[in-house]
Amino acid sequence: MPLIRIISTGGTIANTGHGLISIEDVLKDIPQARDLADFEVSEATRVRSGSLRLAQWYDIGRMANAAAEDPRVDGIIVTHGTFTTEETAYFLHSPSAPKNPWSSSHRSVSTTKSVMTAIAICSTRFV
Repeated sequence: MPLIRIISTGGTIANTGHGLISIEDVLKDIPQARDLADFEVSEATRVRSGSLRLAQWYDIGRMANAAAEDPRVDGIIVTHGTFTTEETAYFLHSPSAPKNPWSSSHRSVSTTKSVMTAIAICSTRFV
């Protein structure tokens, strides 16, 4: 089974009426995800996406590059809110972008659909 590193940042995908939850808690609500891949979760930060700052994007980039250099990791998912998904994707497409397949996942319609789509992208080996 592919190993996917999830780098979580908080944001809409982790938002509940009781505050921001961990991505591990999000995955508990999507049991079918564990049928598709194994996961390692790294939390870069846990803030609302509008609160992301440059230092946190650098942390996300470093974590993504470390995951890309790990020979065990088949794909990378960066989860966060809707507000800054484009900025994070742009930042990660810089010259130091990870070489492994990666996806940015946020909750625009359905957390389950968003995470499952990201898993499908990252568990596919591109030639």
